[in-house]
Amino acid sequence: MIGEGLYTGYPCTLIRLSHCNLRCSYCDTEFQRAGDNGEYKCDESLDANLGFDWRPQVEMSPSEIVLNLETRMKQPWILLTGGEPLLWKDTPELVRLLLEGGWKVLVETNGTQDISVLPAGTRIAMDIKTPSSNEFGKHLEENIALLGHGDEIRFVCADSGDIDFALDFLKGRELSCAVSISPVYDSLEPKEILTRIMGKKIRLNIQVHRILEIA
Repeated sequence: MIGEGLYTGYPCTLIRLSHCNLRCSYCDTEFQRAGDNGEYKCDESLDANLGFDWRPQVEMSPSEIVLNLETRMKQPWILLTGGEPLLWKDTPELVRLLLEGGWKVLVETNGTQDISVLPAGTRIAMDIKTPSSNEFGKHLEENIALLGHGDEIRFVCADSGDIDFALDFLKGRELSCAVSISPVYDSLEPKEILTRIMGKKIRLNIQVHRILEIA
């Protein structure tokens, strides 16, 4: 199930790609950090997991991943996450094959890589890193203009200062995509975000998969 964001609640198959170029303070997938220096596009076969659990991670080509998925109960959505999926040079090809196979594809990205490489029809959820993440300012500003209807900007906030940052960041911007703010789990009360976004075109984002304890 897609557990957060614009498409929360839709049944999906989760594809998790390894490696990330950031070291966010609140990261909940630290096992994906190993072995990456953050300065390159990964050239090998995609290091992927197909399922709820991150073990085992195996190397597969885009076509092998699609063939594997075709042997399973077909869910309408594919959630492609990481790590940072766009570190892998074959990710756009994987997304293209999935779209051609009839899946809807949501790619979660930290915003540091060029999203223009993704084919038309891809839904994108892109982070803007807040000050508490320790990775503030790492996103590519040009990516924002590429986000449209069906896409989403996400802010993850650990404190009121992060909420201040998110609201200041959005001032004066004409965005075509959705915007959400989510609390760092067990660090910030969702109600504090809700009181700050009343009357604004911003959604409160809650990690439903944590509440349901399914991932």
